Amino acid sequence: MFERGNIITVGIRPAWDVVCSADGIEWGDHKVLDARTSVPAGKALNVSKALAWLGYPSIATGLWGQEDYDEMAEQLRPLSSFIDIRFAAVRGHTRQNITLRDTRKNREMHLRLPGTLANKGSIRRMSDQLLRMIDKDDVLVFGGSMPEGALLEEVVSLIWDCKQKHTNIILDTSGTALERLVSSGQISLISPNITELENLLNCRVKEDPQAVLRAGRRLLDKVSALIVSLGSEGAVFISRDECWHSFYAGADRDVLKTVAGGDYLLAGFIAGMKENPSPEYALTKAVRLATGFVFGLCKDHEPWQLDEMLEIETNHL
Repeated sequence: MFERGNIITVGIRPAWDVVCSADGIEWGDHKVLDARTSVPAGKALNVSKALAWLGYPSIATGLWGQEDYDEMAEQLRPLSSFIDIRFAAVRGHTRQNITLRDTRKNREMHLRLPGTLANKGSIRRMSDQLLRMIDKDDVLVFGGSMPEGALLEEVVSLIWDCKQKHTNIILDTSGTALERLVSSGQISLISPNITELENLLNCRVKEDPQAVLRAGRRLLDKVSALIVSLGSEGAVFISRDECWHSFYAGADRDVLKTVAGGDYLLAGFIAGMKENPSPEYALTKAVRLATGFVFGLCKDHEPWQLDEMLEIETNHL
């Protein structure tokens, strides 16, 4: 499916992920933070960073604010051997996504600021740049939130133009943008969670592999394949030819982080298809990587160590 070509991640509304941690947070509190981190992110860039951890190169493009472009490039410098930064610089600041983490009760709150970089001119400039760099069989990952209205139609037009160059289009977004872009019929693979699948189909879907399979098959007239994240229950791959369910089958561990877990799932699948064009193999690798990430194992271990540490079971559906 994605054996050949470059991997290019496209973030039209990227963000800084700002995480503020404190030991116990309640409304009305005045707290001193235990820690604060700020890293360049957004779904598309997170996929590039996950691929870099696995040792796979990618091109990271899309929009980024001029005011903090140098800071983004400096933070990503340690990954420069694997991530080729080609964002279109746009006047202004890149938005921030703020996570408040209560370490005492192991809970989080996610606050999203609106993006201001996407406009007709910036999207067209980014589109011209992207169309010049892509080639046949390239894998394009459009990830993260999308603009709405007329600007979304600019994205639809861009994806159509990319598809005419015989590229593979992967989409990981939500809401109206997911529905509109899926309806274009140009998408090779989508990667929704269970809630996003429900919203796309406008119906309830049980968090059960067989129920997800039945629901997901309704979309195969519009997309070639789906990976549906089921959280702690793993993920399901669905295509016209084969369907698989993969999940963590090892001993219980503490979940240390959930933000970007789906991005690591998608990156693992892409890397798996590069290694072995088998959805069974790729889904197993995807779930192992995402599981390792949410357990906090990627920080202090090498990719090959996850194979020994995490027992993943994959079954045909």
